[in-house]
Amino acid sequence: NDVKKFKPDIFVMPDGSDAPKIIFEIFSESTYKFKKAKYRTYEKYGVVEYNIVNLRSEVIVQYKLIDGSYQITNNLKKGDKYISSIFKGLIIDTNFIFS
Repeated sequence: NDVKKFKPDIFVMPDGSDAPKIIFEIFSESTYKFKKAKYRTYEKYGVVEYNIVNLRSEVIVQYKLIDGSYQITNNLKKGDKYISSIFKGLIIDTNFIFS
C-alpha cells in the first residue's frame, strides 16, 4: 500500500528503478499534514534525494539518504542555487522555483 500512497510533485525515476532517485515535494497549507508520512515513506523506499519546497516561506530543505537515513545537506532560500547531490550538472536557480 505504501507504494501508491503518495504522488510526488516532481520526481526522476530512471528505467529499471524501484523508487525515484530524486523528489521535489511542494508543500502548501493543505498538504503540509502529510509531511512526516511522506518523509518516512520516501526514506523507507530509498529515495536518494528528497527536497521539501515551502512556497510560502520561499525555502527548500534538501535531504540526502545516507546509511538508510535522511540527513539535511542544504537549506536554500530564494536567490540561492540548488545543486543536486546525486545528478551532476543539475543546477536550478531558486528564483525560477519561487517565481
